[in-house]
Amino acid sequence: MCGVPMMILRLGLGLFLGFSFLSAATAAEPAFLSKHGNWTAHVKADSGRKTCFAWTAPTRSKGNYQTRGDVLAFVTVYKPAPQGEDYYDGGQISIVAGYRYKADGTVVATIAKKKYELFSDDDTAWANGADGDKALIAAMKAGSTMVVNGSSWRPTKTTDTYSLKGFTAAYNAIRAACK
Repeated sequence: MCGVPMMILRLGLGLFLGFSFLSAATAAEPAFLSKHGNWTAHVKADSGRKTCFAWTAPTRSKGNYQTRGDVLAFVTVYKPAPQGEDYYDGGQISIVAGYRYKADGTVVATIAKKKYELFSDDDTAWANGADGDKALIAAMKAGSTMVVNGSSWRPTKTTDTYSLKGFTAAYNAIRAACK
């Protein structure tokens, strides 16, 4: 599966299957869809519901930490789309830090000198609602790198740099797969 550890795929899907009523034991494994630059696209289908996501790992990570879990950026699309004010049917952005974020901390993603505030919950940071997802996706399509700054509960500060090379093609692939 393109050298992707199954643990990473399960981690990514675990984040996004909160909208599903299926147990992990009955859920189908995600299927590789395509690779675009630094981004890898996957699709998962369960009982008429599709979850399509693309992910990447940082090209560079800085911070004074001893151990850290998987660090990943995701864009996810669902079909049918979940209902709710905080979901944009064009996609949802999330960042997995590899540690538990500081409670009530702010995570900042910077693309082309513009800052986007994200909210954190446990080890994941999310764009602020549908408008936040729309703005962040547009910036990721136009940008070349995204720098994410956050703090752990300890509080250890980290800076992760992600390449956006291939993001637009991967995003378009998952949108087409989850039409």
